[in-house]
Amino acid sequence: MATLTSQEIIEAGLAYTYTSIDAANKFINTGREFILYLNESTETSKVIAVTAEVTTVESEIYGDLTKSNPSQTVAASGSVLIGPFPVEAYNDSDGYCNFTITTTDGNDKAVILYLS
Repeated sequence: MATLTSQEIIEAGLAYTYTSIDAANKFINTGREFILYLNESTETSKVIAVTAEVTTVESEIYGDLTKSNPSQTVAASGSVLIGPFPVEAYNDSDGYCNFTITTTDGNDKAVILYLS
């Protein structure tokens, strides 16, 4: 499992650096982070899915609510920006947000961006 470090977007901008990732990945989540995923495979589309740790909530007004894991299909040579992730729904017991890629072939890169 790859642990990614967040890179801060400031007023002057950010020249971010991608990190190679695994099938399963995590990052410290403060609720302001986004995942920028790059599929460098020229032949295969892939699915990125973020794990929701809390998937059901009981509401007096709306009844039982269910939250699914957000996911995006990323075309070959494509990219996607996904997030932010509310702490209450996405953080595991160690404060990490976890995400997976359906198939890894060495052509998967991501950067975790956050707004200051």
